Amino acid sequence: MSQFAFISSFFIFLLVLAVIVPLLVLRVFFLVASKKKSSEPFGFRCILYIQDKLTKRFVLTFFVLLPLCLTIVIVGLDSQKAPRRGRTLQKELQNSTTLKIVPVRIYDSDTSTTELYKTSNADEIKKIVGNIAFKPSSSFLGKCKCHGDMIFEFYRNDEFILEFSFHHGNHFRIADEPIGDLNLTLDSKEFFNNWVTEKGISKNLEEYLEQGAISPIVEFEDN
Repeated sequence: MSQFAFISSFFIFLLVLAVIVPLLVLRVFFLVASKKKSSEPFGFRCILYIQDKLTKRFVLTFFVLLPLCLTIVIVGLDSQKAPRRGRTLQKELQNSTTLKIVPVRIYDSDTSTTELYKTSNADEIKKIVGNIAFKPSSSFLGKCKCHGDMIFEFYRNDEFILEFSFHHGNHFRIADEPIGDLNLTLDSKEFFNNWVTEKGISKNLEEYLEQGAISPIVEFEDN
């Protein structure tokens, strides 16, 4: 969901709320006032009639739009988790000293030590971490069924920090996090796809798979 759609829906919700509440208050006022009068003036009856019709229409509109607006607001708030996670991820990885790119391990019994790429170059790691950025996307959309193409493992000296898998050249999935797939921004997507190509990582992965390894992008049915 775009930020514009989220903000627009939020303001529509506030606008409808701002209209309906005064009308309901006015309705109560006229009902109370009408009980105190045995015979209302013509002008009073006209105002009461118009106000009654407007109230009914706005109440109907309000209850029609309320679920839609609330859904859009909830999804909009949820979609902002991805950009925030991108910023916190950069902070978590800013002191990384080593990056390893390894093939996806499909099974827990997979003890392969194959490395597609490894670097301890501080400037290169800083550049990689600095290009991590996720666009707004709802976690309600879930995850794709594949295991990804490769895994990025980050270390501080010999201490493991975290890892995430790279899927379809489009999104990351952080291990053991329920947030769902994190879609890269256009600039971030372009950077990582160019980087894995320039460093020969994509070629190394192809050669690894040609040796008989199970393709990590095969989709598995849920048990």
